[in-house]
Amino acid sequence: MVHAHGGPGAEAAARAGVTSIEHGLFLDGAALGAMQECGTVFVPTLLASARLVDHAGTEVDAERMRTVAQGHRAVVREAHRLGVTIAMGTDCPVAAHGRNLEELSLLAECGLSPTEALVSATSNPGSTEVPADRAR
Repeated sequence: MVHAHGGPGAEAAARAGVTSIEHGLFLDGAALGAMQECGTVFVPTLLASARLVDHAGTEVDAERMRTVAQGHRAVVREAHRLGVTIAMGTDCPVAAHGRNLEELSLLAECGLSPTEALVSATSNPGSTEVPADRAR
């Protein structure tokens, strides 16, 4: 798994055979295409970007964080459209523990059906075993 926010690093990681990309706030088409092509799972942790607004010190910072959160949701919508496997994650240091299920609603707001959102939390993460053809 790779903790990545930007496109070039995520694309390189997907092509190198990582199992998942975590966060991906600023992924681009090349990264998402590589993830789809290589079977890399996307763990967007939308709750993290959504809660950044709550921690902004000024209205200017809050507006900037709203823009980041909206962009992150656009990335998830595009990943879903491309057929990238999406899994729910819990790496969210800006929200109190126990709020994980809010991620399901956020994923649904990005176009996942309620069933797809539930699968993201129960089935898609499933295994950390790397398929033999991707093992390095």
